[in-house]
Amino acid sequence: MSDFQDIADLMLKEGGAILVNTGEELTAEVLRLLSDSELSVCLGARNKALVERHSGVTSKIAKDILERLLKA
Repeated sequence: MSDFQDIADLMLKEGGAILVNTGEELTAEVLRLLSDSELSVCLGARNKALVERHSGVTSKIAKDILERLLKA
């Protein structure tokens, strides 16, 4: 997750991700997610909402930059 720290932190903060530190923890969480469909659906819904809230951000930033360049 270190390559995508900002989004990883956001997903953890909003409850859409589970942090594991060892292979054993990863195995346990995968098994838990496979056996708990309610938890899996909940994580998916939280991440979907996160993506929807942040969709189009790149386009908005590019538009703002272009507008500022045209005014200069």
